Amino acid sequence: PARPRPPRAPPISASAQRKAALDAEDAADGWTPPSEADADARCLRACDACRAAGLGVKACLVDKRHAAGVAPRGFAKFCAEVRAAPAYREPDGPPSEGAVCAAVQAAVSGVAVPAHFVDAVKEFANRESKLTTVIQGGRRSVYVDGGEAGPFRDFADGGALRKGERRVSRRTNATKFLERCRCAIAYRAAYLWPRSHAIHLSADMLCLVGAPAAQVPHVDLIPDQCQAVMALTRQAPTLVLRKDASPSIEEAFAKVGIDAGSTTKWADLVRAAPALALGRDEINRGMVDATRYLDPPPTDEEVAAAAQAAQGRRRRSTAGAGGVDGDCRPVSRDAWDAGSLFLADHRLVHAGPRCTQPGPRVVLFTTFTVQSTEAEAATYDPRDQYMPYFLAEDPSMSDEKAAALLHHWREEKPWDHYPDTDQSLAVKLLATRGPELSEEKRRDAVARMRATPPE
Repeated sequence: PARPRPPRAPPISASAQRKAALDAEDAADGWTPPSEADADARCLRACDACRAAGLGVKACLVDKRHAAGVAPRGFAKFCAEVRAAPAYREPDGPPSEGAVCAAVQAAVSGVAVPAHFVDAVKEFANRESKLTTVIQGGRRSVYVDGGEAGPFRDFADGGALRKGERRVSRRTNATKFLERCRCAIAYRAAYLWPRSHAIHLSADMLCLVGAPAAQVPHVDLIPDQCQAVMALTRQAPTLVLRKDASPSIEEAFAKVGIDAGSTTKWADLVRAAPALALGRDEINRGMVDATRYLDPPPTDEEVAAAAQAAQGRRRRSTAGAGGVDGDCRPVSRDAWDAGSLFLADHRLVHAGPRCTQPGPRVVLFTTFTVQSTEAEAATYDPRDQYMPYFLAEDPSMSDEKAAALLHHWREEKPWDHYPDTDQSLAVKLLATRGPELSEEKRRDAVARMRATPPE
């Protein structure tokens, strides 16, 4: 009689295959999950000896002056690997004046973006839109690390998001990838703020998915708080105000109509970012890709050619020579590869661009605090985002000037950025009908706009 056939091995499920592939990838990279014994994964801190000698994080941890400093997990290995890359070049230090920023190309950032991480983010944003938030410019924000990242991390690890839902295959190792991103940010920050005693990276990291419209040029954050944006897909880079396009502080106060002696946060914004006082057309024409921050301004001929090309075709999808579309909104002219990195302090006027390449734009966004003292690190607050028309809230600006400023920016719908209903209605009235309002109605609307909304 024929021998019985040996039992067949059960087929390996797609979930098991996926997990095995990710585990093999982790083993090849020499990566192990973090443990409680690991040092603070979000801090780059110079040792006491370096701080006492007037040195900072760069001398202590990047140049390895001492070994007693604190660094994110995997930082020493990252430094060695990025410096061994064939395309490596010593990063530039901070500029002599003005805003601090840097655009780092993917070839030298030290980060290779895994496709499975990007796929997981996009799938989560599509499937679980109720767990995301739409922000300025139509971007959908997905928290991938920090206190609000639980739903995405469960999704990425193959966990069920709802009661009764079947588990699915593991999608990506978010922890490993985000550790690498933090090392890359800390490394570049050490060169831009070399004498800082510490660089604290925020616990929160989020991905912004999609970019159907360009954002309004703005500034973020508070003093000593900085931002980092990493491209996760090949798309348009962040737009920034060209270095030579900003007026002086004195010119800005005179132009916007705020008392130079004002001590409000709006006056402090003018001192930190004088370009916020520029008119809509001026500021938008001064916006360029972060890769072109130091480029000379466009010539009169280029500006004239762009204006002529825009006539008769409003909302044109491609940029003219001046880098603006038919509505004079800034448009990107370059494309960044996945892994490109952008860092900037709180003084740089910038804006997220509209998508210009196939597929959705996906970027990783986080903040970090640069410290030269032992002060506590600041935490990121999404409300610390300031558009030019917010300056109308300064009480030293006349009612007439405030109404004119809001009316000037009416196409950007400034009322949409006021969550309080009464403030929003007052701003909408001033922006749409400001010039025709009686003095009494204008005064009342300005007062309602400037009133402190209830908690």
